[in-house]
Order: sequence, then structure tokens, then C-alpha cells
Amino acid sequence: MLRGVGVLRAMAFAAVVMVALPAVLPAMLAAQEPAGRAAETLDTLFARLAMAEGDKAARIAERIRLLRGQSGSAALDLLLRHGRAAMERGDVRIATEHFTALVDHAPDFAEAWYARAGAYAAAGDIGAAFGDLQRALQLDPRHFDALRDLGVLLQYVDRPQAAQAALEASQRLYPQPEAQDALRRLERMLQKLEA
Repeated sequence: MLRGVGVLRAMAFAAVVMVALPAVLPAMLAAQEPAGRAAETLDTLFARLAMAEGDKAARIAERIRLLRGQSGSAALDLLLRHGRAAMERGDVRIATEHFTALVDHAPDFAEAWYARAGAYAAAGDIGAAFGDLQRALQLDPRHFDALRDLGVLLQYVDRPQAAQAALEASQRLYPQPEAQDALRRLERMLQKLEA
């Protein structure tokens, strides 16, 4: 009987570790990073991004995205990860619920607003997506992904000049292929309108 209790305790401990590990693993890994890398700031990364090209620029942009996605709270970061996972599964309703909870608990976290804007856009609620993108950009004016998405939405609602301004602003921060493609399509459309 005692061995059975020991096995049950071990199983319970393993279950707790499996549930808690995803929430604490990023902090554990960050603690193992060299001091210079942990001290890396968005300002430093944007300065490096301005001088980088190609794969190097893509790696720096990804590091910016990773830092931008850290709220400072393991619980809030978990909400963000769950919302993103729901989006990947195509469960927009659940994603929106996670992102809304995140916005409610961390109203100054730009990535929460950006993530919820994506969920709203996927649900076809363009007005709500616009509002959330604008709030994300108020909190983080260098959010190149939010600028790109704002440009795409503005193009969708037939506001080509505003779309062009947003896409160009995104490109100045980080030239992304998606934004470049959208900008080329938009420039062709503007040329046709002018002709």
C-alpha cells in the first residue's frame, strides 16, 4: 500500500510539473542566457535592425517579436500563448476570449492589443481590429507588424493613401516581404487610379 501511495505522489508531482513547466520554462531559459543578451533592449535591437539586411535582419526582427511578446508576467504570457495556439487551430472565438482577458489584465501591453486585432480581423470585425491596432500603435509606435496589418486593412476598406503611409512606415522599420508585396499591389492600384 505504501508503495502505491508513493507512486500516486510521484504521478501527482509529474502532473504538476507538466502543467507548470510551460509557464516557467521561458523564465528558466532566460536566466541561463548570458548577461549581455538578457540586457538586450528594444532600442538596441531596433538600432541593429536599421543596419541589418536579409537573414540577419529577420533574426533581429524575431528577437524584437520575442521581447515584445513578454508582458513581465508568466500568467499573462501564458494567456498570450494560449490565444496564439487557438488562432493556429482556427478557433477565433477562444483566441478572442484569451486576448480580451489579456487586454483587460494588461491594458498597457501592446502585444495583447495587436493579437486581439488579428483575432477580430479573422472574425471579420474590421472596426474592432482597427481600434485594437491603433491602440497597439499608441503603446508601441515601432510595432512594424501592427503597421503592416493596419496598411493591409486600410487597403481592404479602400483607403489607399492611408494604407500606403502605414505600409511605408512599416517598411522603414523592417522591410518584410508581406508588406513589400502589399505595397507593390497598392502602388499598382494607385497608378491605375491616377491614369
